[in-house]
Amino acid sequence: MALNSWEKAIQLDPEWLDSRLARASLLERDQRLQEAAQEWRLVIEWLKNRGFFTDRPNAELQRIEKK
Repeated sequence: MALNSWEKAIQLDPEWLDSRLARASLLERDQRLQEAAQEWRLVIEWLKNRGFFTDRPNAELQRIEKK
């Protein structure tokens, strides 16, 4: 149910980073690792496009890819 709410939030505002971070975490919790990794890639791209550092998101992506 929480995942559905965050997905709805993304549909309403794809630029809201918090919804993508929450979605990535919930997907990982549900063992939907490929989808979680893709969400982290979107977060990384969002941050890079705006000139932010991506150390934590990159670390999260690498951790998920190891699973």
